[in-house]
Formats: sequence, C-alpha cells, structure tokens
Amino acid sequence: MVDDYEVVLHIRGFFPKELKPQLTKDIKVIKEIGRGVKKETILSVTVNSESELHAYEEAKNITNYFLGFYSFSTLNDLRIELSKDIKIIKLTGDREPIHFGNETFIRDIDTKIFVKSILPYYAIAIKKGNEYLKIAIEYLRRARDADSPALIILDCISALEALFSTKNEKQEISYRLSNRVATLLADNKNERNILRNEIRNYYNLRSKLVHGSVVDVEPNAFGNLVIYVSESTARFLALAQKYENQDKIIDMIDEAMIDNTIIPKLKKESSALRDVKEFEYQKYIKRVKSEINKQKLKSNTKIKKKRRKN
Repeated sequence: MVDDYEVVLHIRGFFPKELKPQLTKDIKVIKEIGRGVKKETILSVTVNSESELHAYEEAKNITNYFLGFYSFSTLNDLRIELSKDIKIIKLTGDREPIHFGNETFIRDIDTKIFVKSILPYYAIAIKKGNEYLKIAIEYLRRARDADSPALIILDCISALEALFSTKNEKQEISYRLSNRVATLLADNKNERNILRNEIRNYYNLRSKLVHGSVVDVEPNAFGNLVIYVSESTARFLALAQKYENQDKIIDMIDEAMIDNTIIPKLKKESSALRDVKEFEYQKYIKRVKSEINKQKLKSNTKIKKKRRKN
C-alpha cells in the first residue's frame, strides 16, 4: 500500500530568505537553528511511498537533487546532515512519528536572480528523461567536495561523460568527448584546439587512475576542469529547455563541429543560464588557486624538513 509521508531532514547551512518557506512543491523550510559554524535548516520533504524506509530514501534523493541543483547554480554547497535524527511522519492512517537514529562556505549571491532566473530550471533538471543532468550535477557536487585532485578529475570526467556521451556510444569516447566539450565551450578555433587537447589529457589521466595505474597527481592537476563542468551543465540545462532529449542536443553539437555557421546558434541557445550573474566563476577560480597555494606551501615545508634531517 502506498501512503504519504513527511520526512524531516537537517541541512547544514541556511537558504536565502527569498527561498523560504517553500523551496519546491515537495520541500518546505520548517525552521532554522544555530549560528556560525552550527547553522542548520530543518526541511520537511513530502513523498508518496510504500514504506517508511523507502520514504526516507526517496526524501534523501529529492533533497539531494535540489541541493545539487542549488549548489551547481550558486556555488553554495549545502548538505544533508545524516548524523542528526531523521523523523518520518506518516500522513495517512497511523501517524505515529518514526525516528532514525562544520562550517558551510556561503558565497554572496543575488537571491532574487536565483529565484527568478535559475530556480525554474530545476523542473528541467528532474524531468523524466533528463537523468543525465541529475548525474552530471551530482558528480559536479562530489567534485567540489572532494579532498584530492585525483577524485576531482574522476568526478568531473564522469560528469562530462554524462552530458556529452549517449548510451549507445562505446568507442572513441575520448575523441567525441573532447571535441564536443571544445565545440560547446570555446569561443574560437584556437581555443577549441587548446580545450580539445586539455580535455583529452584529462580523460587519459582519468583512464589511468580508473585502471589502477600508479600516477603522481599534482595538487593543481585538475586546473579549470570544475569550471568546464559547471559551464557545460549550465549550457545543457538551457538546451534541455529547447530540445526534447539529450540525443538532439548532442546531434546539434556534432553538426556544429562540421558546420561552423551553427556555432553562433548553439552558443546563443545555451547561454540563458551561463550569462546569469550568479555564475561568477572567477570566485571559484580564486578559491581553487588559494587551495592549490596552501597545498604547495605544505609540500614545500615537508621537503625542507626532509632536507634538514638528511
């Protein structure tokens, strides 16, 4: 028997006031608690499910999809706090509640622009048939949360594969992927050549990592890969509003590779989200460079200590 459930989840961090109290038709803000590094938002997620356990998993999935979309489009990473008690309330029949036994880095955003210009694309991200967008957003989210350059590369290439590869493609993935990414993102022939080679090198490095090769991955090995994935996802979301499925989008990108006169149309139709003020990638670049410099400093300090001992 299928029943309606309300699942109460804790989220690390706060949402901007323009998103309260109703985030989507299924997700509602109940209240906010704490301050500083202990800030939390308590969400109510309504699901239709056959059991409490399934309701919990479904609520997590729905919330993670939204948080991934929110994170991708604002660069504000919020997470479900799984260490907290989770309350599940059956809204039909027996309504007895069931309990299952850090600092959030918030960036300045124009929340009115997010609500007006970005949030409507959430419906596209979760639309049936657009699972590739969900996958790309989730891998991008994982990449931002990864604690090693190798993991960032693995997650980013997986996100690009989800976007730029179709189910039936089994061969020449590196060639197809690098050419499609370059065609969609680069602004001229020279940039396309550079980006094509860059993506191909990332893909080859990822293949070595996946197949267990011993690879010495430098702290800054991922370069601007996270930014390429962010922009690709934004452009695919815009295109998914215009074209009925992923195959149509990829066909258009492939045609643009052959006929350069199609590129202006491709750029224009994919720019709706890319041009929104919230995609301030320079902020992300600065943070990445800052982290790289910290890692280099630690590495140099270790080398100096070893030299002193020797």
